[in-house]
Amino acid sequence: AIDSFASYFGVDINSDDTYQNRGTVQFQVYGDNTLLFESKVLKITDGIQYTGEIDLSGYKTLRLVGNDGGDGISGDWVE
Repeated sequence: AIDSFASYFGVDINSDDTYQNRGTVQFQVYGDNTLLFESKVLKITDGIQYTGEIDLSGYKTLRLVGNDGGDGISGDWVE
């Protein structure tokens, strides 16, 4: 279970600049199996985005997903 001290989650997200404008990525945050946050498809030119505070109250698991943004996997990893 997610401890009460961690009932909110927020993170800075961005695309990797190694691949210049070729890499896109979309981030998702799930509590248990419920989608709590989904970013727009990001390119390196979008700069760093903040998810805002995501309420995790009542969830037992947290899952972070980085998708390919619809253009293949070049530069689409999450660290």
